[in-house]
Amino acid sequence: MWQMQFFEWEVLDMNHMIDITVRDRDQVGSEMVGHCQVPMSFFARVGGAQEWLELKFMGMPAGNIHFTSEYFPQAVVGAAG
Repeated sequence: MWQMQFFEWEVLDMNHMIDITVRDRDQVGSEMVGHCQVPMSFFARVGGAQEWLELKFMGMPAGNIHFTSEYFPQAVVGAAG
């Protein structure tokens, strides 16, 4: 069974690359299932992002994950407070 995780952070550099690693929590040592890398700007879209990301393992396709994000520009957050 896969568990969803939620993260929240302030974005300082839209060009920063984000590494996403998927691990099998049921395996001893939590072995990696696959990984991918996307720029921060991928997530920082007005209205958020809902995309399928392709995972790789040892250079080979390892499946896909559905990634959803919400984006709140600082100007909008500041105006609400």
